[in-house]
Formats: sequence, C-alpha cells, structure tokens
Amino acid sequence: MRYFMVLLPALILTACGAPTADTSVVTKRQPVRVLAVSSASAMLTIHGSGTVQPEESLQLSFKVGGVVKQLFVNNGDKVRAGQVLARLDDTEINAQVSQAKAAYEKAQRDLARAQSLRDQGVIAQQPVDDARTQVTVTAATLKSAEFNQSHAVISAPNDGVVLARFSEERELVAIGQPIVVIGRNDQHWNLNVGLADKDAVQLLRGQQVQVQLDAFPNQVVVGTIKRIGASAEAQTGTVKVEITLNTQLPLVAGLVGRAQFSVASKQSNSLQIPITALLEANQQQAHVFVLDGKGQQVTQRQVTLGRLLDDQSEISAGLSAGEQVVVEGAAWLNDGDAVQVLR
Repeated sequence: MRYFMVLLPALILTACGAPTADTSVVTKRQPVRVLAVSSASAMLTIHGSGTVQPEESLQLSFKVGGVVKQLFVNNGDKVRAGQVLARLDDTEINAQVSQAKAAYEKAQRDLARAQSLRDQGVIAQQPVDDARTQVTVTAATLKSAEFNQSHAVISAPNDGVVLARFSEERELVAIGQPIVVIGRNDQHWNLNVGLADKDAVQLLRGQQVQVQLDAFPNQVVVGTIKRIGASAEAQTGTVKVEITLNTQLPLVAGLVGRAQFSVASKQSNSLQIPITALLEANQQQAHVFVLDGKGQQVTQRQVTLGRLLDDQSEISAGLSAGEQVVVEGAAWLNDGDAVQVLR
C-alpha cells in the first residue's frame, strides 16, 4: 500500500504537466511541370486527302456508236503514236458509205444528163441548177459517211501508256462513250484534294506541300500547288486543289494520298499552350490549371480554344501571356491543390 501511494502522485503529475506531441498533418504536394503561356506567330497545318491523277490524259472514244469488234490494249500497256487501240464492227458504217457513194454518182449522172438537155434547148435552166445542188448535197453526205468510217478506229495520238480501259469486245457503245484513256510517257502526276472553302482560301499557287501516299507509307513526297479551284464543286461542296507531285515513284492513277499544308495563322502573336495542358476539352471550351504567383498552388480555369497547331493550341480567351499552366500532372489535380513544381 505504501508503494502505491508514492507512485500515484507521480503519475498524476506526469499526466498533467508533460507537453503534448504535435499531431498536425503535413500537406502533400502534387508534383507537376508547368510552362509559361507563349505569344508567337503560329503556323497552321491543314490536312486534305485525295487521289492521284495524271496531269495530262486523253480520253478516246468512237465518233459513231456501234459494236466493239476488237480491243488491242489493256491497262498499263505502252503504246506508240498511230498504233490502233480499238476498232468497231464496220459492217453498218461501210454500208452507209456505199449508199452515200451510189447517191453521189447518180447525182453526177443526173447533172450531166440535165446539162446535155439544156445545151440542146430541151429544158430550162432550173432542172440543171437542181441537179447541181443534188450533187453538192450527196457529196457532203458521202464525205460525212467516210469521216465516220475513218473514226470507227481509235489510234494513239502520241507515245504513252494506257491509264484506263472502259469497254470490252462485242460490247455495244454509244457515240462518244469513253473507250480508253492514255497518258504521256513523261507523265507528271497530280494529287487532287478537296478542301473546305475556309481552308482553300489560305493557300497560294506555287506553295510547297508534304504528301504521303498510302502505297508508299515510308516516303514523304514534296508537291507544289498547281491550281486552286475558283469555286466549290456542287456535289461535294469542297474546293479542288491540284498538287503536282515531284517524285520518281512508279505512280498509277487512283492512288490515295494525304497532303499537309502549312499556312500562317491569321491571328498574329496568338497565345499558345501545349495540348497536354488541356482538360475536359469540348469543342471550343476546355479547362487548365494555372499556377499562382507563389508557385505553390493551382487554380482551375476555363479557356476558349482557337485552332490546333500540331502539338499546340491557340487560346483566344481565358489566359494571359506569361501565366504558367500545368502541362504534366494536371489529370491528378483539383482546384486549389498545393503543388510541387518540378524543374
């Protein structure tokens, strides 16, 4: 009992007089990287896709309709000037020529007979004039028939290569229906791209373009804008841009290509931030985290977006030049969080 009485005051004294331990919690700071909002002249990248077509090509057809008798070429065949490419069955055409020739010869005989009778004073001058007119008419008919006969054969107008063939033997074709398309041996190729009008008006003739072709995925082709359409096409609503391809690649018609056009932004000295800083982007609105003046805390702020500039985004409202935005670690932040800026 004596020992208990001695220890009890000591325990009470210790409990009442000893200082308490510090139990405050140290605030955890989220590590982030930041970057100052920059103001610079921006280059925009416009993307467009289209197909490769020959710069010069000739679409050949028959002057008259009929049945295709022979086709001598296929896609990709090389041809020489004057080479026969296709021929119609000329049975009907030859008959028309024979008929026109017979009518012309009869008109000549009728004129000779009428002239003889006129010389003898048997008939008046009018029958002679009528016979002479008939000779002129039948001569024109014969000339037309012979012209059609000569155009029942398609020949190559120059050395080149067959780009397309649209018909088969024994097929009935109409007047002017395309049969074959040929290009020159020293053919230049264009990439025809359709762009929205707001993009097309920013381009210039002679401007260089980077092109990638699906058939040659590991090669970048340099092109030059040759022609920009003066109006949008009715069917697509896009403006046609023709790009001459400067390459020795073995191109063929119909290859798919994608073009990248670089143009200066219309907004001089526009504000830009990396797209990695953007959160909850929705059309033209997004959020970013802005570092405070002491470099210890972030505030969430809504911004208005402009054009995308490769890995940067224009900011049209919500930020000022020089403010620091979080570009790494923003996904783990909340408004008002304390941060540790990594250098």
